[in-house]
Amino acid sequence: MSNVSIDTSTADAIDISDVYSQVTPLITNEIGQSYFDKLAQQLATVLGVNAAFVGRRLGQDQVESIVFFDHEELQPPFTYDLIGAPCHEVVEQRICYYPQNVQQTFPNDHMLSDAQFESYAGTPLFDHTGAVIGIIAVMDRKEMVDAPTIKSILELFAYRASAELERRSYEDALLLARCDAETANRAKSQFLANMSHEIRTPLNGIMGMAEVLMASGLSGQHRDYAEIIRNSGNSLLHILNDILDLAKIESGKMDVTLGPVHISELCESIDSLWRPRFQEKSIQFKINKVAVRDNEIIADRGKVKQILDNLISNSWKFTSAGEVTIVVDQNTKNSECITRFSVKDTGPGISQEDRGRLFEKFIQLDETPTAIVAGTGLGLAICGELAQLLQGNIEVESELGSGSTFTLIIPTPIRQH
Repeated sequence: MSNVSIDTSTADAIDISDVYSQVTPLITNEIGQSYFDKLAQQLATVLGVNAAFVGRRLGQDQVESIVFFDHEELQPPFTYDLIGAPCHEVVEQRICYYPQNVQQTFPNDHMLSDAQFESYAGTPLFDHTGAVIGIIAVMDRKEMVDAPTIKSILELFAYRASAELERRSYEDALLLARCDAETANRAKSQFLANMSHEIRTPLNGIMGMAEVLMASGLSGQHRDYAEIIRNSGNSLLHILNDILDLAKIESGKMDVTLGPVHISELCESIDSLWRPRFQEKSIQFKINKVAVRDNEIIADRGKVKQILDNLISNSWKFTSAGEVTIVVDQNTKNSECITRFSVKDTGPGISQEDRGRLFEKFIQLDETPTAIVAGTGLGLAICGELAQLLQGNIEVESELGSGSTFTLIIPTPIRQH
């Protein structure tokens, strides 16, 4: 780094304009720690003193060093007690300078005595409210030449140093707040995961006994009661699975297991699961494969099917007449095969305003007490997160009264034939 120096052999040698014009170009474009490091080095050099110090105030009685330049090198950071030190006068919003005998004036300041400093000049650093947030000071092991001018120079550079220190304090506070929020979020996710596991154990017992009751020859009203217990248990289990998935995603513990996914087999599995349910509602259910280049892609089959089951489930819930069609198509882009799974329905459709809220957590488009379809509002949020884990996304096309189309898009490497 380039250093400049000014002859301080005579009392009138230091010129404020010379110092400002030589130091400023070297620090103008610097920010953060680099700014403080260069400021301290240049001040010590041009003022002809041994040491320069910038500290941030900690409470009433301490400062922590942002930079301490001494013996022509940067020193390790440290915490400095203010009581009995000249810096204490500085944080009391006073500009102070002791051109000589500073050790005798402050005999309890161990830093001064250990370093054998003879002179000191310092000025406070203020935030935008006028509160003292730090100090800037220079020290020397001999009598300080032209101390009043040095004091004025420190005041001059204190304006920029104050702004930079306040900015740094804001950044540190934001970083701490983010760390606290991330810690709280991990704790919440772990709590949700633990509670999901704890509730699942007795729930399995309830569902198991409901199955036993239904197989025991119950008839009439009692069988209906047992079926209500089983169906309610299945609904609660679905909610628990959603909460557990959300907890895993938010805590970064949701793993992706890549392997071959056979599109024909996946479509057959979906058809066998959902066709009977749509037939119960007299809704046509179709699966069309269009321009499928690779029948086998490399992806996480479990997560692909989980997303598709959720999208199809929503169509089943909200479509009261007409049809639901699954369309699978592929195209190539660069070195990737783009596979698209579209779920098209003839349901009520979604307004443009509501489409912007679809993938938010715990959001249901119909939140009235008389909502026809109940749920936690987690399904689509989880689908969106899972799609991102697969390096893909979900697109939505819908208009009120014209049905909806949800499309899962997954990029995979092109397989060599």
